[in-house]
Amino acid sequence: MAKLDLAKLVKEAKGREQDPLKIDLGDGGKPVVLDHVPLQLFMGLERKADYSMVEWVLAVLEDFFSAEDWQRVKPILLTAPLEVTSELYDRIFDHFNLRLETADAGKGDEDSTE
Repeated sequence: MAKLDLAKLVKEAKGREQDPLKIDLGDGGKPVVLDHVPLQLFMGLERKADYSMVEWVLAVLEDFFSAEDWQRVKPILLTAPLEVTSELYDRIFDHFNLRLETADAGKGDEDSTE
């Protein structure tokens, strides 16, 4: 019987991805390290469609972080100027070369054929 080592697969996959993104929270603790794009980022995006833009961005950002790290990140974001959250979102997505699009993307645009 063949044996599959899931922990080894995870380690190998992480090794093939980009350099980790280190985020210094300025709270005296160790930097938070994002070393991969977790599958949970793509889970429940339709459920999040009912959120306000701010709630949606926070929910998407939360999916990048471990529960422990999010407990450090969230209070900083909630008290920081709004553009800090936007900048964090943009930098994470740029680092991992991510683009989230919906099936409705492009509808109603000037260049759209629909």
